[in-house]
Amino acid sequence: MLYSHIEEEIYNSSLELIKLHEKHPILHTVTNFSDFKNLQSQLPQEQPAQVLPALETKTTFEAGFTFPQIELLTQCVNEARVFTETITSEIFENILSCTLALPLKSRNNRLLVYFFSSLDDRSLINRNWQIVIDKNQFHGKSLVPAL
Repeated sequence: MLYSHIEEEIYNSSLELIKLHEKHPILHTVTNFSDFKNLQSQLPQEQPAQVLPALETKTTFEAGFTFPQIELLTQCVNEARVFTETITSEIFENILSCTLALPLKSRNNRLLVYFFSSLDDRSLINRNWQIVIDKNQFHGKSLVPAL
């Protein structure tokens, strides 16, 4: 954990300062530390990682597309051949609302990720779209909720 690594470096540096202070008391006035021996007890304690509650509750892509926009995006997805089969606007709406009933296989996961990432870059979907996919248990090369 990065925080533990930094804490360890601070601790080791503090020990070195204590040793230097014992060897050369003049450092006490230069560094302006009042009590080097108590410095170790003043090191920050490691805090447990906290998960933001807002991230836990997101279960959709929060897309606010109009029907003409969905039709256009569906056309783009089909022209780019993102999925192994041609999809309809209704299927694309089901993907965005996480209500897809049947398996839908992607032809290329990189292209699918690029598509969702591009929507995210333009703030058109939830910026944590990967969490939405995980929460809805989409898996592998299929965009299908686990049953």
